[in-house]
Parts: sequence; structure tokens; C-alpha cells
Amino acid sequence: MTASTPSSSTGHSHAPTCRGVHLNWYVVRCTSLALLWGILTGTGLAQSPKTKTYKGPFDGGTAQYTYYENPTTMERVFHGKFSSESDDGNSKSSASGAYTDGKKTGTWTYRRSASGAEGVRSFTMDLTHKGSYVAGRPDGVWTLTGTLKGSEGARKLTGKYSATISFNKGTVSGAVKYVEDMSDGSGVSVEGQTTSDGLMDGRWTIKYPSDDDRIEELREYQRGFLVRVTKRSDQSGKVLSNLTDETVAKRLAELQNPGGGATKYRVADDRYWFSDASATSSILGLAEGDEHIWQVFSPFCGKESVVCSDCNGFTTLRLEPTTAEGIVEEGDRQRDHGKDDKAKALYEKALAMDRNYQPAKLRLAMLLAGLNHGDSDGEAVQWFGEVELAGLDDRAIKQYLELLDRRGSRRDAAQQAIDGYRRFLAVEPNRCEIVQKMCAVLVKADQVPQALKELRSASACPEAAIAADSIEATAAFASKNYDNAITLGRRTMTMRPQWGAGYTLLMRSYMQTGMLDSAVAVAKASTACTGCSGLEAQYRDYITMLDDARNERWEKIDVSRWERDLQYMETEDGVRVIVALGLRLKALYMQEEAKLKEYKGPAWSLPDDRVLEAKSAACEKFKFALKVDPANAVAKKEAENLKCDCYSCPASGVSRPTKSGSVYGK
Repeated sequence: MTASTPSSSTGHSHAPTCRGVHLNWYVVRCTSLALLWGILTGTGLAQSPKTKTYKGPFDGGTAQYTYYENPTTMERVFHGKFSSESDDGNSKSSASGAYTDGKKTGTWTYRRSASGAEGVRSFTMDLTHKGSYVAGRPDGVWTLTGTLKGSEGARKLTGKYSATISFNKGTVSGAVKYVEDMSDGSGVSVEGQTTSDGLMDGRWTIKYPSDDDRIEELREYQRGFLVRVTKRSDQSGKVLSNLTDETVAKRLAELQNPGGGATKYRVADDRYWFSDASATSSILGLAEGDEHIWQVFSPFCGKESVVCSDCNGFTTLRLEPTTAEGIVEEGDRQRDHGKDDKAKALYEKALAMDRNYQPAKLRLAMLLAGLNHGDSDGEAVQWFGEVELAGLDDRAIKQYLELLDRRGSRRDAAQQAIDGYRRFLAVEPNRCEIVQKMCAVLVKADQVPQALKELRSASACPEAAIAADSIEATAAFASKNYDNAITLGRRTMTMRPQWGAGYTLLMRSYMQTGMLDSAVAVAKASTACTGCSGLEAQYRDYITMLDDARNERWEKIDVSRWERDLQYMETEDGVRVIVALGLRLKALYMQEEAKLKEYKGPAWSLPDDRVLEAKSAACEKFKFALKVDPANAVAKKEAENLKCDCYSCPASGVSRPTKSGSVYGK
């Protein structure tokens, strides 16, 4: 609804007739008088609109106002005096003033009173805003006055509110002052000033309670830029903190004295609320002071304010980078505030401006690596790959190597890690730890010959030859060359007694050759290995399990816990264990089949899948045993009894057993 000022219509009357001898003078004089009379009576060239008066319900309360109708839209246009009141039981409010053609004009007064109670607390508050409008915008000095009366049990509280704020056609301009005078000393005060265009400027003083003290916060603004904040005790005057935004101060100084060179920053066109500026300031601890500044601003200019919902003021400025160097500096600033997304966008912006700007590449690489995520790691490696290694400090080198280690742990990203390690070795070929890292990844990537070549050629690295032996020993075991695995493994263990994986490799190699006593001896020796605790007990259990299998004490064997190792057991003992596992699975199959026969539920939920799964798992073990030892009578008999598919097929058609916890879990 639009608004305007009242103007009553009166009846029409004729202008006086002029007669005389000097015609020209009389014509001019009479025409002027007629025009003046017409304006006064509404019969001249322009007529005031005919107004009507409304009195009745309005916006949850009541109102009385005058208006006229827009002949095109038929909407009411406030024009003349306006007053409204509302009362919802807990609060009362009123407004009075005038409109001219739908816009507030002249002096307006807003009053509000509220009361309430919560537990033992109660309060009554009265507030009054008063000031003037010009063409719908607040203009001149506006005031706020008010009182507060409250209690909390036997404790009484009284207070007074007062504030003044100046506007210039809707923009806060000049001095700002707000004071709460509370009987318990809990009041807040804010005092400062703005430029004619609403920018916070000069010193702003904010006082507020904090624990058993009161804080006096002094802020220094330079035409919209917050440069310094000092906090001190309002009681003792002791300075608690004194912080300067060195970055802003330096950039402002560069703008004021460019020294003939191009500046890296400019003042951004957009304006920001003071709280937005605080969020990006290097000065911390501004939130409480910001909250109290809002206490001043929001009653006059906030979205819920009755005075003006969209006025300008209490605004700040920002410096906007104009070069790749400046953009990177701003990105660093955003990272310091934990805004990685904004920092990433700024680094990318700098690279869009200068694709070869090394600091932007390095910052982006380090940011992405710091996220420690698979997708971002891949992108980080690419950016690190474009950074000159000579330009990396120790922190960046550490992060780059950690990133390569993470990529090396993934088979699908192993080549990225290998390429990255090669970059370092191209600069420092004798960095032994990197040689070993790279070769470990080469082994994982099934590039064992290349790994051995790199290690054998790294003559400056004493650990390289040992690492090569350990890799060869592992490869020999995997290819079932157990004798060579034992030879290489023992040589490696002599030089690397803390190689935990070596004990495991030797024990398994001895197992495969039937040298059980040697396997137990290695297990005992592992007790001297700092990081190999538990190996002796584990492999004593293993020996006991094998002994139970040899003597067909199937009921004692928890074969499921050993299945991971069974894939290495293609000896006679291994076959016995696998047959034991098959017998255990057969028993499970028979249990499930018995349950199926007794099942009386609906056909659609028939649990036959459990039966088939148990039978299939048992057959798999018997078939594997027959692959290794076709003459194994137990495996053959059980496969026939279970009617396992193709148990007598050629060995090439039988797969090695794999770990499958699905049956055991049931």
C-alpha cells in the first residue's frame, strides 16, 4: 500500500472580474490574481486530489488515515495524517505522522511498550523513536528514548535508554550515540561517527559488561576500513589487547603512496556491513562488539525497524586485488580465516590471470593436499608437478612427500607417486628414503624388476641392497621358490633384524617346505623384534592347528580364522587343513538343510540360499584339495557325496580359495 498527505476539497467560486482603463496592466494583474485565487480554491491549473478518510482495523490493530485513489491502479495512496495502534496483550505499539503522495513526510513518532514474565523474572519496557522524513527517507536527527523496569525475585532493576543518530536523505551521516543506563551496571554504550556517505570513520567506543568487569573497546576506522582495535578494562584502564590489522594498514599505505609503481589493490565498488568486514579481518574477538553496534543500528535501519528498513550506513569497504600477486595474498588471508573454498577460488583466479605464476600453483597444491581427499589429492599432485622444486620450503616439501605417499598407497594412483619421487631424485639422486619409497610403490604396481634395478643401482644408499633382498625374497615366495625365499630372507634378516614382515615370510617359507621346527624357531626369534609382538604365539597356534589336521582332530580346528594363510598351503599339511575346512562347511550345510526341511513359512521367503551357499563353499574347498592332491581320498569322497559340480575337472578349471566371511558370519 502506498501513502500520502491529506488535503480536503472545498467548493468552487469565481475569481473577481477586473475592469479599468489601462488594459494591458489590468490584464496582467487580473490574470495573476485569478491564478492565485484558483490555486487557493482548487479551481486553477492544478487541483489537489480528493481525499477520503479511513478508520478501522489495520495490520493487526487499528488505524486512521486519509488517502486518495490512484486512478490507474485503484490503489489507495496515503496522503495526509496517519495514526495507528496495536495491542497483542504483551506489547503495545503506535505510530503517528503524515504522508504526502504515499511518502512519509515531516515529524513521525513511534512508541512501543512491552511487559512479560518468565519464572521469577518480570519486566516492563517503553521505547519512543522520533524524527523527520523528507520524501519518504529519514532526514536530520532521530532520537530514541525509553525506560525499563524489572525484577528478579527481590532484586529490582531500572534503566533508561537514549540514542541519537543523524540521517541525510536516508543515509546515516555524522555522530552516532547510544546509551543504556542500568541500575545494576549492565548497560551498553556505543559512540562513533560516519562519513556523509555512511562509512564508519574515526574512533568508535563500545562499552559492555564482561564477567566481573566492564570492557571498553576502541575501534579505529579509516573511511570504512577497520585498522585497529584496543580492549581495556573500563574500571582500571588496563589494556587487555591491542591489535592492528597490519595487512589492511599496509595496503592502505600503498594506495596512498604508490611510489610510482602499479598498486596490487583497489577499493572495491561494493560496500559491506561492519560485521561482514569483521569476518575477514585478521583482528579476532570482534563478535561481541559487533553485537552491540547492531543494538544501535537495527532499531533505526534494520529489516524489522519501523524507521527505515533499507537505509544506508554503518558500512565498510574492502580492498580488491588487481594483480595475481595481490589475489594470492587475499587467498592466503581467506585461508587464515578457514575459508578454503574462497581461497581456492582466488588462487584459481590468479592462475587464470597468469598461468605461470608459481606462488599461485604452490598455494593451490598445498591447499588441495591439505584436504587429504582422494579426488583433491590427484589434483594436488598435478599442481605440485608444475611447481619448481627449488622454490619449495621444508614445509611444502614435507607436504608434497606425504601426498606422494598417499598416492602410492593406492594402486590406481601409483604412477603419480612414482613420477613425483623421480622428480625429487632428478635433483637429489642420493636421497635414500625417497629411493626406498619409490621402489616400494613400484613393487605394489607389479614393477618388481624396475624396483630391483633402482635399488641395485643406488650404491650410495646402504639400505637399498637390503631392501632389494627383501623384495626378491618376497617375490620368490610368491612364485613358490621357497628355498630361494629362505636364503634371501635369512640374509635380509641378518641385516634388518627389525623387519617384521621378514619373520612372517621366513616362517611361511619353512612351513611350505615342511621345516616346522625352523618355523617355530623363527617365531621365537621374533620376540627380539620391537614391532613383531605376538608372532610367536600366533605361529605356535598355527603349528597346533596343523598337528590337529594331521591327526584328523577336525572338531578342534577353528579353520575359518586361518583361511587367509591357507592360500599359501599347497603342501600335504596345507591340503589337510583345507579338507578340514571343507568338512566344517559340510557340517554347516547339513545344519542349514535340516532347517530347510522343517521350514513352514511362505514360499517367497524360503531360506534355500543359505543352504546353497554353504554347499558351494564346502565344495570349493574339496575341489581345491583335489587340485593340489588328486589322490586325496577324503576330499574325493566328500565331493562325491555332496555331488559337487566338476570336482574332477582339470586343475586349470579350479580357482584358489579366497577369504569369504559370509558363511562363517552366519
